[in-house]
Amino acid sequence: MEIVCQVCGSKNIENISKIEIFEYKGQKIELPDYKQVFCRNCGESVADSETVRRSVPLLRDAQRVIDGLMTGDEIRSIRKSFKMTQAEFSQILGGGEKAFARYETGKVVQSKSMDNLLRILRKMPEVIDII
Repeated sequence: MEIVCQVCGSKNIENISKIEIFEYKGQKIELPDYKQVFCRNCGESVADSETVRRSVPLLRDAQRVIDGLMTGDEIRSIRKSFKMTQAEFSQILGGGEKAFARYETGKVVQSKSMDNLLRILRKMPEVIDII
């Protein structure tokens, strides 16, 4: 199957890999090995689907750090300290059946109130008995 530019239809394309820089709230987020299909005809470039899949959680975690929220790995660590599954933790803390799966994988960013609750649980695990 021949690949053509999605914008102009040209076959004059190449696969490139570079450091892509995103900006969020005035801060730069660098993603290495950002693979794209680049059109030499019109100059348009489109990230490949694997790059997008890999980049979304990295970008969300970077945004969380900039916003003062915990990363997916930090959330996973807190949940595991209670020896609970994602579904069990969700049932106790709320947010929906798949909430913690989405928080931990970067598909969804937790609310500030959920972040605060998790921080409380990290510092004072006994609070889980009250919840």
